[in-house]
Amino acid sequence: MSHLPLIGAVLEFPWPLQEYERWLSQRPTTDFDDYLYSQSRVRLTPHDDDELVIPNSVSFEHAGTSAFVRIAGQSAPIAIPNITRHDSAAIIAALREKPTVIELPFLSGVAANVCDLVLGVGFGRFIFAPTAVESLEQQSSAAEIVRFPGSPYEITRNYWINVGGLAHTIEHSIAASQLSSSFVDWLRTLHVQLLLGADLQTFYCPSSPVAQRRVAPGALYINATRTLSSSMGEFILDGPRVNASAVGGEQYNKLIDRSLGLQLFESRSRKFSESATGWGRLVNARARAEAQARRWYLPPRPIDEGHWESLFGAWNRTVDAIEKRDLASGVGHLGRFHWYFVHLHPFACANQSLAFAIVNWVLNRLTGSGIPHLILDQLALRHECTEYTRLFARAVSNWTTAELEPAVRHLDRVRSRQVLDDFIAQLAATTTDSDADAIAHRNPASARLALLVDGDSLTTAMSP
Repeated sequence: MSHLPLIGAVLEFPWPLQEYERWLSQRPTTDFDDYLYSQSRVRLTPHDDDELVIPNSVSFEHAGTSAFVRIAGQSAPIAIPNITRHDSAAIIAALREKPTVIELPFLSGVAANVCDLVLGVGFGRFIFAPTAVESLEQQSSAAEIVRFPGSPYEITRNYWINVGGLAHTIEHSIAASQLSSSFVDWLRTLHVQLLLGADLQTFYCPSSPVAQRRVAPGALYINATRTLSSSMGEFILDGPRVNASAVGGEQYNKLIDRSLGLQLFESRSRKFSESATGWGRLVNARARAEAQARRWYLPPRPIDEGHWESLFGAWNRTVDAIEKRDLASGVGHLGRFHWYFVHLHPFACANQSLAFAIVNWVLNRLTGSGIPHLILDQLALRHECTEYTRLFARAVSNWTTAELEPAVRHLDRVRSRQVLDDFIAQLAATTTDSDADAIAHRNPASARLALLVDGDSLTTAMSP
């Protein structure tokens, strides 16, 4: 009896997907971030071939069983527990020689697990890998793959690698993206690459809550949301839903609506429609385990040809604008593409990450730089398409920085993020619309960064 059919089945088996599923199952539940990645913490992990650098401003002290790192200009020391004075001194001396990670134990004469302890505490805080970060930055700008620009060491390394690889893939697969017959498979392929990497070995898992239950690389999320309305309100039984709470607070979101000429902030439910096609709805609802109702977006299901035609049409018109070097038209169509994509919610997770990898690929060709994700997907879910395209254009006007060198560009965006944070904090402390309006008028630069003002920079010349 021939075993060739069985051997053929083994050869065709999707081993990378099985390895990815195993990797997902082994991740601790504590490894998940908050959905918006608003926490400032180190997420970049060192690789064995990273060259390590320690600033001259760093000094060390030892007390009891702990070492204490002091950085000039910072008052609070960083503690490294359970390390001897000898080991801490040897590791610091070795770090002054700029070793790679794999060389550190041999150069210091300290056990690898102790070196890993120091790296676990200090990497991204007082131990750096500038060459590795520069290499990642060349593939994709750190400020363009996150919501809120901060330290590049706050970015998950595999995510950074995979997004950088997507830019290359998009560049070389434009022909497939412009055919209606292959457009959906093009998006599915990009989704697989975002999660597994171009080599199918660089695994990444998003931090959205659904990713703890379902990731499904490349699989369309066709499930419909089931709800139940009763005298106690609306309940979500199962199916896809996206948190659409007012990120930034009530006063900020009311300012957004007023800047668009709207008075919709208090609306309890809202259905979206474009060209007689339903594009989801906003509801105030809760699931079984949730004590309070909150704002949820429920994507349109089933996904029909009208949805794909709208998304594909917006994409084709965007690509056409790139070829014609038509900045204003390109940004308008790109905003519609993003609105369609996040409203369709075609995958279980990583929808915004994928959508913005595509968005920023386009913006880099239209303007010379991309933009941070900000909360643009949240704003898209809370507004009609025509309303959102104005907000998207404001983001492009006020967050692109093509005229700056990459290093300066990143620092500029970090400063802009700090200005925006301060502005949102001021608004959060107010209780009246008039006070919020006054803050916005006193801080016009901040108001532009907060997407409250239409800009005119879209009339500028496109980059070569």
